[in-house]
Amino acid sequence: MEKLWFPRLVSSGMVLQRGNGTTLPGKSRAHNRISIQFINQEYQIEADNQGNFLISFDYLEAGGPYELVVQSQAHGQMCFEDVYVGDVYIGSGQSNMELPISRVHWFYDIDWTRFNNRQLRYFKVEENPNFSEVQKDHTSGTWTGFTVDSIQSVSALGVFLLERLYQKLGIPLGFIQVALGGSPIQAWLPKHLIDAEDQMHYEEYKDDVLRLKRQEEDVAKEEEWNKRLDQGDLGYREKWHLRTDFSEWKNTDIPCAFKDLFGNNFTGVAWFAKTLQMNEEQVKQQWLLDLGTIVDADEAYINGIQIGQTEYRYPPRRYEVPQGLLKKGENTIVLRIKSFQGQGWFTPDKEYTLTSVTGKIALEKSWKYHMGGVVEPKPAKEFMSWKPTVLHNGMLAPCFQYNIRGFLWYQGESNTERPEKYEGYLKAYVQYIRQQFNRPKLPIALIQLVNFDVDLDPQNSGWPEVREAQRKVSRQEDLGLIVGIDAGEHNDLHPLNKALLAERSARYFEDTVYQFKVNGQSPEWIGVSEDGKNQAWICELDVHGLKIDDRHMTVDGFVAIDAKGHSYSLQALVQETRVRLNKPQIPSKTKIQYVEIRYAYENNPTGRLLYDESGLPASPISIKL
Repeated sequence: MEKLWFPRLVSSGMVLQRGNGTTLPGKSRAHNRISIQFINQEYQIEADNQGNFLISFDYLEAGGPYELVVQSQAHGQMCFEDVYVGDVYIGSGQSNMELPISRVHWFYDIDWTRFNNRQLRYFKVEENPNFSEVQKDHTSGTWTGFTVDSIQSVSALGVFLLERLYQKLGIPLGFIQVALGGSPIQAWLPKHLIDAEDQMHYEEYKDDVLRLKRQEEDVAKEEEWNKRLDQGDLGYREKWHLRTDFSEWKNTDIPCAFKDLFGNNFTGVAWFAKTLQMNEEQVKQQWLLDLGTIVDADEAYINGIQIGQTEYRYPPRRYEVPQGLLKKGENTIVLRIKSFQGQGWFTPDKEYTLTSVTGKIALEKSWKYHMGGVVEPKPAKEFMSWKPTVLHNGMLAPCFQYNIRGFLWYQGESNTERPEKYEGYLKAYVQYIRQQFNRPKLPIALIQLVNFDVDLDPQNSGWPEVREAQRKVSRQEDLGLIVGIDAGEHNDLHPLNKALLAERSARYFEDTVYQFKVNGQSPEWIGVSEDGKNQAWICELDVHGLKIDDRHMTVDGFVAIDAKGHSYSLQALVQETRVRLNKPQIPSKTKIQYVEIRYAYENNPTGRLLYDESGLPASPISIKL
């Protein structure tokens, strides 16, 4: 070996885990003698027959920045600069863990300059599926200090977590982001922990030739579909974005669903236009066009000039209007919207406005619309990065050689189609993570799926079942269940309030890791019993006290399920650490066998929810009787 090798996580700017047992792996020539100087200490080690070595530090106190100097007889000197010692956290999962600050920045009215803090640092692991073997290192990535600009591409949840912990601890903190949108839990598990069905799927795609062929076919199909879409779009051919006369178009308001305008399963292009008057003072201002979210893709034009476009359904449409584009008098907004699979809409309950520093112009009323063209549904695309085991191999496994304080897992949306598999996979994943980090009690914050319902089947979405699996595993494996049943948005898969989930995650770590006097856990369900008169069920919770935002102390969301699957709403009364559920009033001769009690067991529970005295919500639950 020509030079010393360290994994990318071991580099200038890194945060080393404080305390005992911190190690750093490396590689050199066989039997090479190596000297390490760090914080006034010197360590002497020797590489083994394969050239592998492990630097083991004495107890490390929080602090920095320092230099870590590695001197090798065979390779000379290597110096790592700007090294800190503190606590390191890993955040993994899918899009809600990955969702960057740039997507939520506008939502918060806070002083962002406090995030200019060189003691807070992140390492972002880029997408890297691997179908052949477990990797020892990442292909890219550097440690970067927090600045308002640098954190824009980083997990909002991770950023808010570190900033909250820093306010309490005042020590260097590191966040390693290992997440990818849309990824199912199978993608993060090693091969030996996935079932036979998923192993077959993995083996099929290990064939590089097959995989490349499928990817090329997907690209070709998409290009051909887009070509047919454009060719069949009269508005595209006639340049409707330049029009100013829409008198022949039909009228509508937004938000709306395309099925109500063009019929069920409309797939193709829809055009929308709106004219508005602006005065001389208004046109001098800087404006932002806010179009909520749109299914599926859009192009936005003002006065014939494109000001923005989005190619898929989830990002918020927030387009800056170039200065000078708006004019005194009449202005036109034209939208070209593509519906991929017959489910097009402007998302309800979002904001549709033009906004400046002096106010907002509401845009919901008085739009014109016209069909541009119709095409068959867009061909489905295979995402190779979502295949079983590949993200474990290429992204997660290289992290196991780095010492950490805690772990966050925010995932599950992509497993709701097969929720029956999730509990076993999640339990195996948690045990595996702790084994690989050699921490049997590694603190893990398990973030439960939040409330959401805009395009879910009310009866068979899989979301309540995945939440219940998360609750069960959190209790079996002694995890921190971060309940967010009140932290979502019913119409957005990617809710903006990541600071609330970060705060609840931080409370768990403050309680578990740092032994602060905070309540770090949501109320835990103990069990259900019947009262002495057989008139009610009593739900016991492990909590100091319960509360809801209602002076009558009643709570919504409790139902009883009978053996035939019928549901009965229950009157629920909060009594200190218990909830009394009065049984349904039924005719005396009617016999009903109740088999289950549920609380908030739906996609998007509404009404009065149950909290403890510190403001943490109780988890949804399904209790078998």
